[in-house]
Amino acid sequence: MRCYELIELSAVIAVNAGAFIQGQARLPDSSISEYWSVSRSRFDRWARSLKKDWEALLSDPRQTSLAWRHARPVLEEILTGEILTRVWTAVACTHDRRGGATYVSPVVRSVFLGHLEARNQTLKFMLLAQDRDPEAILAVNRLRHRCERWTDMLLAYLPPGRDVAKVAFDKRRVRDFAEGAHGQFQRPSAELAWQLLRLALQSCFAHSLSPTGPNDDLNARIGSSVVACLRPERFDDAGVFDSLWMERLEYTTADAESLIEELLAADDPEDEAAFLRKR
Repeated sequence: MRCYELIELSAVIAVNAGAFIQGQARLPDSSISEYWSVSRSRFDRWARSLKKDWEALLSDPRQTSLAWRHARPVLEEILTGEILTRVWTAVACTHDRRGGATYVSPVVRSVFLGHLEARNQTLKFMLLAQDRDPEAILAVNRLRHRCERWTDMLLAYLPPGRDVAKVAFDKRRVRDFAEGAHGQFQRPSAELAWQLLRLALQSCFAHSLSPTGPNDDLNARIGSSVVACLRPERFDDAGVFDSLWMERLEYTTADAESLIEELLAADDPEDEAAFLRKR
């Protein structure tokens, strides 16, 4: 699963968060456990990879280009993956709090803290490598800013509260976004709002990231564990829009990895181009 696909999954969770949080059903323990264990495996891979690349940068200046080509997809994966980590942490903790439970919050918070450490490693790597390839570092830094801004924008769709504030990059920015986000995904304009949001995400991320990621296999398992918690019966009658996502989620979560790949398939380029010409 590509980095961009996890970003889009983050958007799906955010715009449906209100309905999901209202559900009182217990989230599947197996999915929560999978989310934690696979996230830890991904953290370990990131740490080993960045350490190896940094040692290569230090040992031989002639390896700078090769080491950077290997490191950049890892940095992109850490920065973009943080969007899902923060959004899912806020949603799951709020679900726990509303339901009077405490079994999910410690798990997602542990993953969140692990991702913060990976983020710190990323920033340290960028700082140390800036003299070797400043243009590449600037490009990754611009990606970091985009990820931070989009995280706060997606958090604005969630019910306000301390769980959102704890994972936001800028709490004031979340409040500002929330003023415009209110009511966007209520019928009858929900589907149009979703298509506009997807186009904006695609414009910012879909074509600017590395074509393949170093941990696409683990990304798919993390996405699968989250999707397994979004079974349609958890949404009750709270007014979630009838998008393609929600319709297909009704079928099964047993084969969640292939399901996500299908759900996150890109729109028809010709349809997208026609839409943009009309604007």
